[in-house]
Amino acid sequence: SFRESFDKCRCVLPASGFYEWDKDHRLYILTGENKLIYLAALYDLKTRGFSILTRESYGELSSIHQRSPIILNGKESADYITGKMPYEYLREKKAIQYMKPAE
Repeated sequence: SFRESFDKCRCVLPASGFYEWDKDHRLYILTGENKLIYLAALYDLKTRGFSILTRESYGELSSIHQRSPIILNGKESADYITGKMPYEYLREKKAIQYMKPAE
């Protein structure tokens, strides 16, 4: 179940950005400072896969796509991995505010 995975199978994916589609265009979304970001995810040992957690988009990205990955900073990623970060915090997480489409 999702709840069990969320409690026991947390992982983060370091990335320099991510792609979103805007109609017929692929957009690369990155930080304005070109820093690494950490995407909250869950892993599955049976399938050897993972799922990136998303939330409702807002700000500029809401005009591109209705969902966005949950982005964590370094300290948040440690709290997420160790289980110190509750799911409710992730639902309200607005880390994406510092992201922008690449030019």
